[in-house]
Amino acid sequence: MAPRLHRMSAVVMASLAIASLGACDRSRASDGGTSSPRSGPVTVGASAPTYAIQTLSGDSLNVGPSDHLVLLNVWATWCASCKEEFAFMDSLLAKHRSRGLRVVAVSVDVGSSEPVQQVASQYNVTFEVAHDPEGTIERRFPAMGVPASYLIGRDGKLVWKHVGVLPPSVDAVIEGALESAPAEAPQEDTNEHLEEEVLEGPGGEVYGATKPATRAGSSLKRVG
Repeated sequence: MAPRLHRMSAVVMASLAIASLGACDRSRASDGGTSSPRSGPVTVGASAPTYAIQTLSGDSLNVGPSDHLVLLNVWATWCASCKEEFAFMDSLLAKHRSRGLRVVAVSVDVGSSEPVQQVASQYNVTFEVAHDPEGTIERRFPAMGVPASYLIGRDGKLVWKHVGVLPPSVDAVIEGALESAPAEAPQEDTNEHLEEEVLEGPGGEVYGATKPATRAGSSLKRVG
């Protein structure tokens, strides 16, 4: 019986190791090893936790209903696997940006933003980068390690989440989320369907004007 239990324990430990493959221990990003209170796990299909931050370029990110599908990535400068996925994140943005994808990578490094900016410049990233030294995002989106990624729909709901290096399959997930997103209402062209009116003034003078065409026609007198 004991050998069987030993084998089962080994299987469980191996499974946990595989599940965390590509993820760095997030405790290294905390200040002095102190842990912060965390909320419960985020659930796919539910509304994403509220979160707001300013990127290093000065733009704002507010997690919630928006005009974009947002790929929110949590990373740190000391995490090698985090930086390994930068090129893939850039390629995802290049492919899907025109259809409404926004990619924001939030660093949880403690201290100055300078090292974060240096890494972003070194890798010449095209996606947006933010710095959250207080670790607020870790409390809003708790996970076992970094990198961790969350795909948030235009309706503010969590579409997909992953801990570890982004898998190639996320491309298809993004494609599906963009296809299922509600189409934007077409903008009416106010310059279309205008008809020329030739109007007669009180003194018999004739002048031209334009007005929106209507099926009921115009009540103004046309002069031939």
